[in-house]
Amino acid sequence: MLAELLFVPIVLALVAMVFVVIDYRKALQEWSAPRHTICPRDNSPVDVQVDARAAARTAAFGVPIHVRLSGCSHWPERAGCDQRCLRQVSPGHTAVAVKTA
Repeated sequence: MLAELLFVPIVLALVAMVFVVIDYRKALQEWSAPRHTICPRDNSPVDVQVDARAAARTAAFGVPIHVRLSGCSHWPERAGCDQRCLRQVSPGHTAVAVKTA
């Protein structure tokens, strides 16, 4: 009797976990590629790596995605910057057009 009562909640929990894993893997794939963008500090091209695991963890649970850098071609010289370049990146974004004067 108890097993029959627990069957539906267990199945629902498993289905929910499948969706969480699917969302996690999708977000991980979208955020894991290196991005080419412009450093707002000196307007120079820069290659950045987003912390894909942190972005995927927040995306999988339906909360606003928390994005931070895990690497930058200007590091370690400029490590600890305010990471304003993150405003230019989005999931699946790999490049940005560079304006020339």
